[in-house]
Amino acid sequence: MARAAGAEPWAAQTARDLAGTLLAGGGREDRRRAIALLDEGLGAAARLGMHGVAKSILGLKLEAQGASRRAAGATAITAV
Repeated sequence: MARAAGAEPWAAQTARDLAGTLLAGGGREDRRRAIALLDEGLGAAARLGMHGVAKSILGLKLEAQGASRRAAGATAITAV
């Protein structure tokens, strides 16, 4: 909805927040949907230069894929 309203920064943050909620649920389908949302949010954050949001999204994505948040500092966004 935020994207449709032309509020891409909110869309990036909302994707991150919803993905976190889905990951907390722990279901396989929730995880798949969360990763898709994180991909969308990461793309928007990168386009808009929202580095802090991009870093937090990357940390969640690494966790969703089985890596730790510590790896976020040492891993390039393009590698994920």
